[in-house]
Formats: sequence, C-alpha cells, structure tokens
Amino acid sequence: MQKVMIYCMGLLVLACVSNVRAQGTYKFQPELGSRMETVLHHEGLLFKDLNKNGKVDVYEDWRQPVEKRVANLLSQMTLEEKAGMFLINTLNAESQGRLSDRAVDYIEKEKMTRFV
Repeated sequence: MQKVMIYCMGLLVLACVSNVRAQGTYKFQPELGSRMETVLHHEGLLFKDLNKNGKVDVYEDWRQPVEKRVANLLSQMTLEEKAGMFLINTLNAESQGRLSDRAVDYIEKEKMTRFV
C-alpha cells in the first residue's frame, strides 16, 4: 500500500512539473473568441476588453504572468466586488429565461459572480 502511495505521489509531482501551458506562458497568440466582450487588436494580437475601457489592461493581457494579472485585477476591484467573489447562491431563471428581480440584486447590488 505504501509503495502505491509513493508511486501516486511521484505521478502527481511529474504532472505538476511537466510542460503545461498556463496563462502568461504563451509564446504565440492563443485561439481567442468572444460572444459578449469586445475583442481588441493590439500590436497585431487579440485581447478581450473585459472591462470595456477600450484598452488592454494588464489583467486582460494573456502574455503577462498570472501573478501580475491577478494583482492588477484586484487593484481595480472595489471592496464590494471582492466580497462578492466569496458568495455563492442558487440562481434560477423565471419563465422564458428571465432573471428575477432578486437575481438582478445579487449581481448588481451584492456583486455576486458565482451561482449554482
């Protein structure tokens, strides 16, 4: 049993250190598509304009390291938006897919972004 555990731990370590492409490690333009966000063309590359300010912010730049992107996004978020990230609630659509008034409050007033 102990040998199996050691073997599994070895596989886990190997998986963690293998050459995996994560955000901020791209050397090429990743495939980028969007149905809702504007796509910006900057320096011959494509980026999503997530905050709709017409420019490529550090957190929107897939070429940047994850730590730098997270720090930039957090610096732009209000305390209410940060607190809203900790909240999870159930959000059910009403008839014909309409959002209830309470659902709109969750999103606009309580800054919730995650729902079951």
